Amino acid sequence: MAKDIQSFLSQRDRSLLSLLSYSLGQDVVLSRFTAEEWQRLFEDATRHSLVGVLFEGIKRLQKEDRTLCPPLPLMLRWAGDAENISQLNGVFNAEAARLTRLFEGEGHTTAILKGQANAKLYPNPCSRQAGDIDIYVSGGKERVMATLQQLGMADGTIDVGYHHFALPHNAQGIEVEVHFLPSSGHNHAACNERLQQYLDAELIRGLTLTDEGFRIPSICFALTMQLAHIRHHLRHEGVGLRQLTDYWLLLRHSTDEERRDVAGRLKEQGLYTVARALMWVIGAVFGEHDSLLPVPPASRKGRWLLGKVLQTGNFGKHDRKKQQVLWREVLRQKVELLPLVWFEPEFAPTLAAEEWRYWLCIVRKLPERIRYRSLSLRDHREAW
Repeated sequence: MAKDIQSFLSQRDRSLLSLLSYSLGQDVVLSRFTAEEWQRLFEDATRHSLVGVLFEGIKRLQKEDRTLCPPLPLMLRWAGDAENISQLNGVFNAEAARLTRLFEGEGHTTAILKGQANAKLYPNPCSRQAGDIDIYVSGGKERVMATLQQLGMADGTIDVGYHHFALPHNAQGIEVEVHFLPSSGHNHAACNERLQQYLDAELIRGLTLTDEGFRIPSICFALTMQLAHIRHHLRHEGVGLRQLTDYWLLLRHSTDEERRDVAGRLKEQGLYTVARALMWVIGAVFGEHDSLLPVPPASRKGRWLLGKVLQTGNFGKHDRKKQQVLWREVLRQKVELLPLVWFEPEFAPTLAAEEWRYWLCIVRKLPERIRYRSLSLRDHREAW
């Protein structure tokens, strides 16, 4: 871990990042952790969906210095959870292959996005904790929906988003998102159009069939699409260490030419700011030299991004600062949106629009007596 992040991180966070780097094969000297510190590391591994990945570090410790390993009861629990993750990866791979055959049998081109595609980049592919299956299916929204209906996969509980259909959990408990667009996109219309056009072309050009039986996109596609995905979740839910680790491994498996190609398009796609912040985080956490990074790192925004990641956990589901009282939690969320405008001014229009929609929904839920009399809306009832 780079020295320039030592000063603003807690000891707990420094321990987590050191163990993560060590688990991924980096040359890191670990401290001797107490039983309480190991317990907190396990909790943080759960928050960031890194239980299986960090257990690879424990297995490495068993070979190099067993005295540094966690207490036996915790290590057995950790090993059990890691084994469950490994077995679940086999189930996810089989389901991804089945979906590939299913949709390609209907004449579509498919690709597995993120998840199981990223897992193949890890030293132990079965250590990455699977969340859901994201599969791109060509043909556009209407044709993909028609195929889902023909296959009996659209039963009325399907969730239709801007770029995908979220299907109900299948018989194995796996959540599947069928993407008819390659990315959740960008809030700036021109940037979004350029992003989607590039990803569409790159997707068709660079598909690879894996041994497991599903197709994965090119590194250039993954570097661009997952950067847009991180930017999207930074605003809407949160970003965890698993997503940052995925991106670091994508960079390590890319060539100089691929990184230059991606870097040369980031400004026109509206991804340059988040890329610079992310590159600082990757350089600071994993100690990569600058030649691996496609854009110059931005330290101030990188520090803010890393702090946000460590605070919120995987997709923001484990935010350490969440309040128990509803109004305090709402207020906290609104206040924490403000730095996004500093981080990237392009967020400002969407934040303003979402704030307006939020308060409009609150007003609509008020009783009519209060809505019309207290808010002086008697003459505008048709608008509500």
